Amino acid sequence: MMKRLRRALWLATAIQASAAVQAATELKFDHRERGVVHPVGVLLADDRIRLERPHQRYTILYDAPTETYTGLELRDGKYWRFRWPEVEAAVSETTRNKQLLQSMDLGGILEAETEPAAGPSTEGLPVPAYQWHSTGRTGTRLGKSVTEWIGRSDTGQLITAWATREEPEGLSTLLKQLAPVNRQIQLAVVRSPLPQELFTAAEGLSAEGWVPLDVSIGGGPVEGRERVVLKSISAVNASPKAFSVPEGFRETDAVAMRGIFAEVPEEKEHEEQNIFNRGERAPLIPNPR
Repeated sequence: MMKRLRRALWLATAIQASAAVQAATELKFDHRERGVVHPVGVLLADDRIRLERPHQRYTILYDAPTETYTGLELRDGKYWRFRWPEVEAAVSETTRNKQLLQSMDLGGILEAETEPAAGPSTEGLPVPAYQWHSTGRTGTRLGKSVTEWIGRSDTGQLITAWATREEPEGLSTLLKQLAPVNRQIQLAVVRSPLPQELFTAAEGLSAEGWVPLDVSIGGGPVEGRERVVLKSISAVNASPKAFSVPEGFRETDAVAMRGIFAEVPEEKEHEEQNIFNRGERAPLIPNPR
C-alpha cells in the first residue's frame, strides 16, 4: 500500500514538473570581437526569448506579449526593465532623441522589397541596402555544404557570409524572430547580443534560398575581422525560471536609457556595486533548463 502511494506521489510530481517545462530551441554561437571569442546563447520558447553572453556577465529576456525587455546584470545581482512601446514614444517626442537613435550605425535588417519579419516593429529606423553575389567558393559548416557570399553597401560594412541551402530546421524563421529583438536591445541600451550583420545577411540571402551559418564583418585580414558562427541548433526543454528574474536580484535603472527619455529618472541612492563588499552572497543563477 505504501509502495503504491509513494509511486502515485512520484507520478504526480513528475507530471507537474513536465507541465512546468517548455519546448524550446537553443542556438549557440561563437562571436569573435577584437580577437577574442565569446560564446552567445539564445533560447526561444513560444513567445519568450533569452539571450545570454556569459563572459560579459549579462542576460536579456524578452516577453513578446508585453514587448518587455529585462536585463540581468550578473556581476552585481541587479536587473532593469523597459517596454519597447515606451522607448518608441520617447524617441518620437524630441528631435534630439530621434537623431540620437538614427545616428547609430545599426546595420540592416530588412531589404526594401521584402515583407517585414515577424516580431517587434523597427519602422522608421535606417536600413542600409546591400547587394549580394556569390564567389563560388564552397566549404562545410555544421555538416552542411556552404557557399561564400559577399554583401556590399554604400553605407554599411562589407559582409562575408558562408551560407547553406541545407537549412537546419526552422533556422530562417528563428533569425527573423531574433532580428528586431536584437536591434531594439542595441537601440535602447547600446548593447548588441549578436552582430546585426548576421541578420542583414539572413534577410538579404533568404530571397535566394540561402541561410548564413558563418558571417564575417569588415575588410582586411580574415583573422582580424569580427565574426559570428552558429555552432549548434537543438530542441531542448526550458524551465520557466529561464525567462524570469532570479530570486535575490534587485531592480535598478538601465543607465544607457537615460539619454533616450525626455525626463531623466530620479537618481537612486548610491549603493556599493560590489556585492561582496556589501557582505552579500552572490545570487544563484538558475540553469535555463
